[in-house]
Amino acid sequence: SLSQTATLSMPIGSVPAVGVTILEVINLVTMLAKTGCGDIFDALLREQLLPRCLEIFFRHPWSSLLHNAIRSLLSEVLSSTDGVRLELIISLLREGGLAERLVAEFTAEDSAAKARVRHRHARVGYMGHLQLLCNEIREYAAKEPECAAVLTAVTGWSEILLPVVDETARVQSEQLGGGVSD
Repeated sequence: SLSQTATLSMPIGSVPAVGVTILEVINLVTMLAKTGCGDIFDALLREQLLPRCLEIFFRHPWSSLLHNAIRSLLSEVLSSTDGVRLELIISLLREGGLAERLVAEFTAEDSAAKARVRHRHARVGYMGHLQLLCNEIREYAAKEPECAAVLTAVTGWSEILLPVVDETARVQSEQLGGGVSD
């Protein structure tokens, strides 16, 4: 159930618990998506399963297992440019509000970073997963002009989110320790 109330005590405080059933169902859906069967993608679209998975993703900000499972599902859907998958991604971005939510999360992260004097705890635990997801969505949009148009129309996608994603990619591509001088 999406209205789960069990909590776990963590150093950051009490956090909502994720049941093993949720993880197993998401893993099952991911395995079904890996088949590439159009009927599976039609069902994902018809039943709005991806927006539901994202709701669970954001509802549990400290569950790395859950975040990995949902990111794996989304990565599988993004891995091809089949017509049904394109429709599924466009629906997720438009009706599911994923692009706006991503911009909002990166904006909130930036605001929290600017407001903190001392970094004791991160705001949420899924920002690394969102960073990877944004990279995948950007790569997908580079292959699919309709997807790129949807993203460009989202306020903050190009001005807020992409510069952060680009900067993180730049930093991560640098050699550790600065390289060896000649």
